[in-house]
Formats: sequence, structure tokens, C-alpha cells
Amino acid sequence: MARPSSDWPAVSSPLASSRGEVVAIFLPNSWEFAATYHAATLAGGIPTLLNPTYREREVRYQLENSSAAMLITDGAILGEISLAGLPSLRSVYSTRQHASGTETFADLVRRANAPLPRPTGPRTKPWARFPTPAEPRDSPRA
Repeated sequence: MARPSSDWPAVSSPLASSRGEVVAIFLPNSWEFAATYHAATLAGGIPTLLNPTYREREVRYQLENSSAAMLITDGAILGEISLAGLPSLRSVYSTRQHASGTETFADLVRRANAPLPRPTGPRTKPWARFPTPAEPRDSPRA
């Protein structure tokens, strides 16, 4: 089982190094899409989402126009789309079905030797400001 996306920016080296870079996500709705999107934003990356029904011309246009440095896709979706000649694109990862010339999704989420971030502020209970069902709404809270 993969790690929760809140841990991925701190523990996965490719996404951790994506701060400020565009991460293209060319996936259908799936757990890989959700995890990749949240991990990329938590790592400081800028996700650009590609519709899985795009054809080669549309995929190439968005990758080139966004200057995407990383592409996360599935081999079945990528199919025969050529990614040659895209100067900013450095790495391509495939999730379920491997495609020629791509790295595996497992490589993207592998654990690196980096400490997890620690909370910096005091721990608060955000729900403490709401009255319990037994208290009237206008009673003062302690």
C-alpha cells in the first residue's frame, strides 16, 4: 500500500524536488490521480491536469505550453503519443500499465531518507468553538 499523500513530499525524492516546477497529471479519476495531485501541491509543485481523452496534439500543446518537468500517466492512456522534443519534460512515470521509456509509479513514491515535517504551532481543537448538542447556542464557552 502506498503512503498517504501528506507524507509523500517529505519522503519521495522526485516529488520533493518538484518545488516550483509544473507536474503534469494525465490520469483518469483514480487513487493515483488524487494522491499525485495532493502530493505535488504539498511538495510545492504546480499541477497541470490533462484530460485522459486528449489526443497527441492536445497533450503535446499542454506539456509544452506549461513547461511541465514531470508527467505522471498510465501506459494505456499514453499509448502511441510521442513525447520527443519537449525540452522541459525530464521524467515520465506510469502508474498501472508500464509504457516504454517511463519509470514506474513505485519509483516516484519510494521512500527517501528525509525527516517528516513536525507541527510548528500549538495544538488546537478546531471543533472546541462549536457548542455540543446539550448546550444552547448562545451560552458562553469556557
